[in-house]
Amino acid sequence: MKPPRRLLFCCLALSGVAGGVAVAARPPNAPDPIEAFQLHLKQVYLQTDADMFSEYQQVSSPGQTTTRERAIVQPAVGIGLDGSFYHPNLLYYRLVTELGVDWQRSRENEKSGSTTSFLQRYHVSLDLLRTKPYSLSVFADKDLTYRDYDFFSRVRVESTRYGARSGYTTGPVPFSLSYTHYDENVTETLRPTQMTQEMFNFSASNVRRHERANTQLFYNLNQYTHQDGTLSRDRGLSQTMSLSDHENFGSKDWIQLLSMLNYNSQSQTVQPNDKVFLHENLRLEHTPRLRSFYEYGFDSSTSGDAESSTQVGRVGVVHQLYRNLASSVDLHWQDSATRSSGTELDTRRYGVGLGESYTRHLSSWGNLSLGYSGSFDHEEHAASGAELQVINESHKLIDGTINLLSQPNVDLLNVRVTDATGTITYLDTLDYRVLPHGKFTEIQRVTSLSSAITNGATVLVTYSATQQPSAAYDSINNSMNFRIDLWDGRAGIYGRWTKIDYSGGEDLVLDPIDTKLVGLDASWRWLRTGLEYEVVKSRYAPYERLRVFQSLNYQPMLDATLSLDCDESWITQTDTGINQTYYSFIARYRQQLWMSLAWRIEGGFQMDRGGGYDRDVATARAGLDWEIGKIMFKLGYEYNNENYSNDLRTRHYFYIHVRRSFL
Repeated sequence: MKPPRRLLFCCLALSGVAGGVAVAARPPNAPDPIEAFQLHLKQVYLQTDADMFSEYQQVSSPGQTTTRERAIVQPAVGIGLDGSFYHPNLLYYRLVTELGVDWQRSRENEKSGSTTSFLQRYHVSLDLLRTKPYSLSVFADKDLTYRDYDFFSRVRVESTRYGARSGYTTGPVPFSLSYTHYDENVTETLRPTQMTQEMFNFSASNVRRHERANTQLFYNLNQYTHQDGTLSRDRGLSQTMSLSDHENFGSKDWIQLLSMLNYNSQSQTVQPNDKVFLHENLRLEHTPRLRSFYEYGFDSSTSGDAESSTQVGRVGVVHQLYRNLASSVDLHWQDSATRSSGTELDTRRYGVGLGESYTRHLSSWGNLSLGYSGSFDHEEHAASGAELQVINESHKLIDGTINLLSQPNVDLLNVRVTDATGTITYLDTLDYRVLPHGKFTEIQRVTSLSSAITNGATVLVTYSATQQPSAAYDSINNSMNFRIDLWDGRAGIYGRWTKIDYSGGEDLVLDPIDTKLVGLDASWRWLRTGLEYEVVKSRYAPYERLRVFQSLNYQPMLDATLSLDCDESWITQTDTGINQTYYSFIARYRQQLWMSLAWRIEGGFQMDRGGGYDRDVATARAGLDWEIGKIMFKLGYEYNNENYSNDLRTRHYFYIHVRRSFL
């Protein structure tokens, strides 16, 4: 019998590449032979990537147009190897590398040029004593990927990463540690960014008393530099430490204690800051229907010459009177102190809270759930100075919603927004915008092809506001909610009512709020839709909001999927008459035509109107993936369009990726 041609070709390739290293065939379950050096050729391929960009930008004021074009062609040869030294459990290695030529030609208006450089991408890892609890792994990667900030914003990311990981995985305190160096280059024509990070991580854990108690420790050290084109530069040293402990005591673990300590520090930066957070949570289950809780929290933040600290405590009981009725009552208090140059604010609040939760099965056609929470609090403010500094106030930015800063009379020129880690500073008008909303201030994500804030991201806001005078007042907070699920959850009616009233504090900017929301949602097979109407009555920031949403996940045939996501919101600021409109539509379709051929198409648009902010963003993408034998072919096209206050940006992107494998 003649040997198969593929086996002959593989043997010839191994002979040529490995220089005479023999690879002997053996049964799958046979032990690895002891050899001084083993080398296995896993893959060999030729690959060519061609990317073409075309961008047109028109600025209405001062009135200029810019045309940018760029073509990238990267032919390369790829080789994948793995092997070991003496034995795979002693030293095992993997290597995938691409070597070739990177040719680029670019043009901006009348200026053009071209560059040619050596192309090198790789994925390397070395595992030493990989079956031992003290194994060591060394890695290095250089790659090209794409990052989506949201559906409409996709950027090209070139990255280099190398480092090592080790630790000890057995014993009473298993631990791991790692070091990583990371370089990132986002090649966005309008807003290129560069980031460098030196990161050290350490984690340890201890599980004891038959898994009834555990302690975990995590520490991260990050020396970072972030360059946002020519617009801004962030650098600093970030340290994060987290220590948590969970304990169960008593018969049937009726006592539970959760302790948590977090520390975060930003130094060697323009605005150094430190934050310490401590939380204690004790739960006692006295009977199956009666339990009590005891909570304490301490939060301290410093930034420059400003510092703030907060202590909170809560004690309460929860009683399950009936199977479908639960009641809770608690006593709570909070002490806060803020200090900055020439300004002091001490706040003390204490009160009582009540909660009720009720569920009911309504025969065969539905289920009912009701909830109530209320509190009565007394609050005292002792203030001096003219300007209050607020440090790292957390906000979640969601398109189509109103997000207000907590303090009134904000200095709009002194607002700083960072990501949740505090390492990246976002830019006003490019990433976010601040809008006056009565005496309060709204912060809003900018929907843009160049925005670095994703929809729904959490940001930290540091700002200054006018200090309010000393005063004391009482507040009453009532909140009720209901939901009726009909026909096994196919439809639902829900609502929420919240009312906050104040007594006293006439010299303070206090905002009594009365919020009512009612909604309907329904789902049938592959379709879900809903409607919400919200009315917010406020002294300083009243508004009405109507929201409609639809989603569809449909499989028209066995090898095809279709999805639609739509969201529409209309917001009216009832005090000023300003109307804001938000539309979002995203559709995706994918079909596997044959085993070797698949195609996909997706597109969407997002529109914002109102308040002097009119922006349209549209994106369409199409792609074809074809794999026949050892040839892989990818073809794609992307279109982006953005129109902001008569400033127009249009972008076309086309790519072809071809790979021919030989093994």
